[in-house]
Amino acid sequence: MNLDTIEGKWKQVKGNFREKWGDLTDDQLEQAAGKKDQLIGLLQEKYGMTKDKAEHALHTWAKRTEEPDTTETIWNNIQGRWTELVGHFKEQYGATTENELAESHGKRDILAGMIQREYNISRGDAYEMVDDWAYGAYQNPNLTGGKK
Repeated sequence: MNLDTIEGKWKQVKGNFREKWGDLTDDQLEQAAGKKDQLIGLLQEKYGMTKDKAEHALHTWAKRTEEPDTTETIWNNIQGRWTELVGHFKEQYGATTENELAESHGKRDILAGMIQREYNISRGDAYEMVDDWAYGAYQNPNLTGGKK
């Protein structure tokens, strides 16, 4: 979904938005009415995001909203291809060790925990990072690990 079309589809996607950012109230969501700039402002205010991060988060949410695949489907795919993808993950998040990656078996919770510890970030931010990576890997079935 294009960020500029959110407003026109707001009634259909508001529940999905509320699921992703549950700390926002119904009144806040009604007032924003799907307007891109207002939604970005809400994310900045409620979650302490920079404008760029809020815009990126909104864009990622919008793209995933139009895609039929669920997080579970994506992560099942990642686990099935983990031996191919482990090198790619290592390239992107070099702070993780080979042993940790091998022991993770591509499981979302374990990878998010490693990223949270290595980068000293919140669990939510760690999930966002690994989900963004997984989504990209899922969209590219020919992706392999490069350096292993």
